Amino acid sequence: MDTFLVFFATLLFIFILGYTRKLPLFVTLLLGGLFFGLLAGAGPDATLQWLASGLGTMFGAFAIAILSGIVIVRLLSDQGLIEVMAAGIHAKIKNTRASSGILSFILAVPITCPVVTYAMLSPALEKIEPDRERSKVLLYVAAVSGIVSYILIFPTPVTQPLVAAFAPQVFGGSLDLVTIPLALCLLCVVIAAAGRWITGSPALPGSPGAEPVPRTEHAPIPLSLHLRAWAPFMAILAAIPVGHFVLGLSHAAILQFIMLTGLVVALVLAPPKIRFGGFSGGITTAGMVVFDICAAGAIGTVMVKSGLAKSALATLIPILPDILIPFIIAVILATAQGSRIVTAVVSAQVLGATALVQEINPLPMILMVVAGTCIFCHVTDPFFHLVKKTTGDDTPTVLRNYTIPLACIGIIIFIVALSLVAVFFPYHEDAALSLMGV
Repeated sequence: MDTFLVFFATLLFIFILGYTRKLPLFVTLLLGGLFFGLLAGAGPDATLQWLASGLGTMFGAFAIAILSGIVIVRLLSDQGLIEVMAAGIHAKIKNTRASSGILSFILAVPITCPVVTYAMLSPALEKIEPDRERSKVLLYVAAVSGIVSYILIFPTPVTQPLVAAFAPQVFGGSLDLVTIPLALCLLCVVIAAAGRWITGSPALPGSPGAEPVPRTEHAPIPLSLHLRAWAPFMAILAAIPVGHFVLGLSHAAILQFIMLTGLVVALVLAPPKIRFGGFSGGITTAGMVVFDICAAGAIGTVMVKSGLAKSALATLIPILPDILIPFIIAVILATAQGSRIVTAVVSAQVLGATALVQEINPLPMILMVVAGTCIFCHVTDPFFHLVKKTTGDDTPTVLRNYTIPLACIGIIIFIVALSLVAVFFPYHEDAALSLMGV
């Protein structure tokens, strides 16, 4: 059976398991990998070995980073420092939409998981705006803003595997010269447009047309608390140039190094009673995230070893412009299983084994993939259901206030990628065909 047809059959199998059977993502992806390998004719022994190899590779690449990020935020939350960070930003930026979006935008990258970021921020945002309808606006802004930075800024579990696959010889931080300005522009769009796209919610204090609301004066927060709250993230930021320029670390190693640095700072600053409780609680949360990513690596390894990359090119190149293939594959993967990390990891493995990486500049290639992760964020997206639960809104409302804005963001990133190809990184149609000898 053609490997590309097996790919679509596997995506349908994953969708059915995840949506109708409600199986955990880890189990769903492992079963999907087994299904793919057997249907592609690899045999049970080879398929199981590939699954195990993929699991181990992903655990080694991401376990330290994700565990560190989640434990950091758990330690801060247990000390009440998340509220300190939110209050500090809100004190400087009176517009509550802006302060909520900026905080989520900043934290999603070092925490390495926007879902955890959102879950930890939700109580703090509800304290900032106790009115239920108004707080929903902040929740939607925080959800979308966190995803924006998470999918664009290096290093995260989304951008790191893409950079490693498409530009292993390039310092990943150079990607940020383009993606950070793009992410900031998208953040401004999200904040500015939130009052219009989130229909049915009253204007927030500080927004144009909002009625003035008396401000409640709170005792000033000591500077020492602000410094303790932000210290792990300042350490992470400072560790990036040290890891690259002083230690000469690779893409995979630098992510682990900077996150481990932040973890050590957070642990040292936390009181002993909170230190051990926060660490053990963070491990529980991180375990689910890490094992889901490991399962993504497992199914990706099976797909690549089974020859999916060559089959995908042979099938898609005759019917699609070559430059669209990374975007289409990412859209398909994201729609089928919902996880942005899984989409990035599998896309990196599949596309990294094709001739496209030799012909398409890494920057638009990466932007194509991350754009594809935003197009259909619905029933298979665990973040969708978390937002639905925290806001209490019905499905059509969450579609309007979460799914559609993310789709618009994906389309904007897609247009930026096409523009980069057209203006700065010309790509000759059917170049991949010549590399394949077609």
